[in-house]
Amino acid sequence: MSDIRYILSFDCADKTLGICLIGWLPKEHIDERIECIKSVISSDKYYDSAKLVGDLIFVKNMWLFNLLPDLVVRDTEDAIRLGRLKSALMVIRKYMNTNGLKPHNVIVEYQMGQNDLSRLISAAIIYEFCDEDGNIQMSICGTAPSTSQINEHKEDKNSHIKVIMPGAKNSFHFHPSLSYGNFAAKYKTTKTANKHHTAENFKYFLQLQNSSSNKKIKFDLIKHSEINHISDAFMQAVYWILEQWSGS
Repeated sequence: MSDIRYILSFDCADKTLGICLIGWLPKEHIDERIECIKSVISSDKYYDSAKLVGDLIFVKNMWLFNLLPDLVVRDTEDAIRLGRLKSALMVIRKYMNTNGLKPHNVIVEYQMGQNDLSRLISAAIIYEFCDEDGNIQMSICGTAPSTSQINEHKEDKNSHIKVIMPGAKNSFHFHPSLSYGNFAAKYKTTKTANKHHTAENFKYFLQLQNSSSNKKIKFDLIKHSEINHISDAFMQAVYWILEQWSGS
């Protein structure tokens, strides 16, 4: 379907990079189904995933990279870390080009103040997918020392890149039994509850996608400690999609 748009969503940890490629239909292309969609957007943030899978939202592919399997993060130079990231992004670029796909949006999680190590990776991802802006001033140039203004700025030129707050991915669920409150009551730490909430909702969504459409995704061999990196990327992307559908 030519109206499908794709999101590349990134979960940036200190060593691990989780990426989810998600296909979705924007609101203007699903007018006949918008009332159905709005019916599952409610105050308690419960979304009936049976009405979302298929052509509305689906997982196209996913990747997990351990960028430093042989190194300690804090002992590793930035150039090495960024070189590993570049290798991972080249894999994604190759896949997208081979399959004739283009990411219409790139989503990266906002890195809080304490996440100084992962902030380098998230900033590099944003740089990778940014377009040239041009609204800069050049004050020194060896061959032309006079000050010049480079005005090629276009408003919202990089609006396709979205930075999502960390709490967004835990603000909704696909089944009443998978609400965040249930996980918060079960686990002692917020971090553990966050991870289990996104992982279980992601697996529930994939199970439904695999059983109700021809877009099969293999995930049964992925360890729980690994899938939460991809599930974080998935859930923050779906949060953004739901916000577009609801008109927020």
